[in-house]
Amino acid sequence: MTIYLTDNPIVKKNIPGSILLYQIYNWRVIYDKDNKDIDLDIFKITNSFKRKQYKEAINHHNRIIGVVAKSNYKLLYEITSIKKKRKEIFFWENFPKRKKEAFDKKHLEFEFNKYLQRSYFSRVVYDKLAAFNMQRIEQFLIYIALYMYKIEKKELNYSFDTDVLINSILIEREEFWYAIDKLIYHSRKLDIKDPFVGEFDFLNENNSLFKIHNKNKNLKKTETTKVFLYILNKLKNIVPYVDILKTLRYLEKNELIDLKTASVFQKMKKNEVIEASQLLEVERWNLLYETKDFSLNMFPSLSFISEIQYKCPECGSTELKSSPLNFFCSDIDCKFKVKRTISPVGEIKNIAEKDLRRMLKFGHTIIKNKFGGYNRFYLKKIKDRYVIYPDIQSNNINPDKDSK
Repeated sequence: MTIYLTDNPIVKKNIPGSILLYQIYNWRVIYDKDNKDIDLDIFKITNSFKRKQYKEAINHHNRIIGVVAKSNYKLLYEITSIKKKRKEIFFWENFPKRKKEAFDKKHLEFEFNKYLQRSYFSRVVYDKLAAFNMQRIEQFLIYIALYMYKIEKKELNYSFDTDVLINSILIEREEFWYAIDKLIYHSRKLDIKDPFVGEFDFLNENNSLFKIHNKNKNLKKTETTKVFLYILNKLKNIVPYVDILKTLRYLEKNELIDLKTASVFQKMKKNEVIEASQLLEVERWNLLYETKDFSLNMFPSLSFISEIQYKCPECGSTELKSSPLNFFCSDIDCKFKVKRTISPVGEIKNIAEKDLRRMLKFGHTIIKNKFGGYNRFYLKKIKDRYVIYPDIQSNNINPDKDSK
């Protein structure tokens, strides 16, 4: 029996019974505390299925067909690493012709291990990242690069082919998140080959993206493009192109940065930025990647970043109490109370105290849901009650019909 796995909603719609997913597993890097050799760091890598549905589908079928974006190295690696199954993988644009793909499995494994190393880094400095309303080290790298752009005030001209296409979209509408959404939309529709690998080819000229590119491809760079190219140049040898583009989209759409004005919304002192900029040194990352381990002692400690502490918005108390359903102030006379249960993607979960601390500081934060995605939630006082509510956005993947 055959099961189809895809990261393209349009492909999923056209193949009854197929599964839409962006990663199969949750991955964890665990330090081995039982290791008796004090001079050797031992780490274990474990994984578990993101959803029971994925586990059952893979276990109950002996043949897996993946229809995957060329740039989705995480899902490509996961499918190729599944044992005891017949596997065939197609890129989106080649699936209609049933043209199979051959992969350099060692390269895929290397890229995936680099992703795991960055994920472990993110977990180690999570409380530091939370002080900037962030979750992953890639977000902080972009943040520091954007700060360096403001300090250095120079343009770096390095670019991929796709950047000309991005600039063509930005000339029409100078919002970076919109440009990336438009690339996602048209690549899913097979108007264009996957542009998130740094190059592109149009597969269909009867669409708005082709017309925009044809109209604007020889025009000057927008201010947003100049900022983007600077960041790209700083990170291109540290983070894959696809992750740079989509992380920039995430940061801008969730109002943590503004590329057009090169703005950051959490302020740092210049000496702090210079210290943190050591994170952008390619040599340090190459050393980490080449060792294939998870020792992070070659990076700055970021000790100048203070963790977010709880402070009651009503009475100023610094002690928070909680029950399975609520957070409330330790002062019995204080009226501060908020329900801690939320339901991203329809699945009920309790938020952690760290999530509440971020919402109290920033007014909103991103919380990971049970399916591996992320949702933004706001905290607002309505009369005498504090309420956590979701940021509702359209499910329509056509950016021309969506709004920020």
